[in-house]
Amino acid sequence: MKGQEIALEVLARIRARGRDAVLVFLGDGAEKAKMQSLAYDLDVMPACAFKGHVGNVAEELAKSHLLLHPSQSEGASMVLLE
Repeated sequence: MKGQEIALEVLARIRARGRDAVLVFLGDGAEKAKMQSLAYDLDVMPACAFKGHVGNVAEELAKSHLLLHPSQSEGASMVLLE
């Protein structure tokens, strides 16, 4: 389990406290539609970017201020190595 639901729930809490935060999802996985639906349900869709497949993941990560890796099952994933 990648823990994307947790990331969305945390985003909702952060924004409920008046903090400006954006969550960016990279990749086109089987859970994408489910995560988009949850983002709507949590009223955080305007603060989410579902970018799909990107050619240069390292470039996307360099644009970020923080890497959130909420996976509950991946040990040393490619995300951390990239």
